Amino acid sequence: MTIITAPVPPDIPTRLMQQNSIFASRAHNATILPIIHLWHHKHESFLHEVIDGLLAEQKFLPTKYLYDQHGSELFERITALPEYYLTRSEQEILHLYADDIISHAHTKCWLVELGSGSGKKTRRLLQALQEQYTNVEHHASSEYSSVRYVPIDIAGEFLAASAQAFQHDFPNILIHPICAEFMQGMEYIAQQRNAHAPNTQLLVYFPGSTIGNLTHEEARTFLRQLRSILHLGDAFLLATDIDTSSSGKPIDVLHYAYNDQHDVTAAFNLNILHRINRELHATIPVEAYQHCAYYNAALSRIEMYLESRYYHTFSVSTHTFSIAKGERIRTEYSHKFSDSLLQHMASQTGFIVKRSWYDTQRFFRLSWLSPC
Repeated sequence: MTIITAPVPPDIPTRLMQQNSIFASRAHNATILPIIHLWHHKHESFLHEVIDGLLAEQKFLPTKYLYDQHGSELFERITALPEYYLTRSEQEILHLYADDIISHAHTKCWLVELGSGSGKKTRRLLQALQEQYTNVEHHASSEYSSVRYVPIDIAGEFLAASAQAFQHDFPNILIHPICAEFMQGMEYIAQQRNAHAPNTQLLVYFPGSTIGNLTHEEARTFLRQLRSILHLGDAFLLATDIDTSSSGKPIDVLHYAYNDQHDVTAAFNLNILHRINRELHATIPVEAYQHCAYYNAALSRIEMYLESRYYHTFSVSTHTFSIAKGERIRTEYSHKFSDSLLQHMASQTGFIVKRSWYDTQRFFRLSWLSPC
């Protein structure tokens, strides 16, 4: 496995924020692209998953439901917070190494991003992709263009805005947004590739250490499902946050990343209760809960909860729940990975870690996984 690090100028995060601001200002001039809608938020599914989670011995709410429109907006604010090192670290890696990363891709390549959100981190990869593999005189007009960007996300409004802006700024790359859950979108795009462009490589980018939201067994299941879709020659670009024992990262750095001084993360966490009340006509007293997040060193993960301030009851549909003072409802895990854990998990699921790129503090990594 190749490991790559290099120094970065101190003003990189500032320049990236300026680029993102310019990028956002251009969006209104772009053509709105049609989105392939495979995922439709269903009231019944939301209701059943919420009730199942609240009936569990350790109550939980599915993490994906944190990301409605307002939740996505709050998360974008989190990524810009000084305490939230993860996004800055990943942007630093992409700023330094996007050309190197894309140099390992095929000339016929579809860059697929899982959980794209606003897509701001992907801009540097698209710059490299356009510079290396497209003709500046050519515009991406073919439905099965040899170079395309496929953002996959369930937040449809965010997806539409980012796709519109990207198509304006990268006219040589076909932007093909898909509103879907990860595997749903992957199955669709793999079918399209197999049917219409079988010699095209899928380069799947999973940013933001999102895989850390899964338990290790869930992560293995996800990787096996992804491997079953990919061909030899495809690639998986995986972002992972590094655990404290491997990186020397202070636990305080982790703590403040999920407990910011302006309580944006708290608002993001509590927003799921507002959503349940609004969409499921529940009676949860949101003021009864407080944000709680801490690092579980034994399991190398951040655990995020909504903690009850006092005893209360509420109803969701026909179910009534009694919540004790101090009782917690889990909303998110964020697992951290050592190099050995990442390599072991890859080998168990049909991948090999070919190389990794690190930020200068070695807090975060991007890894190129090849199907084997």
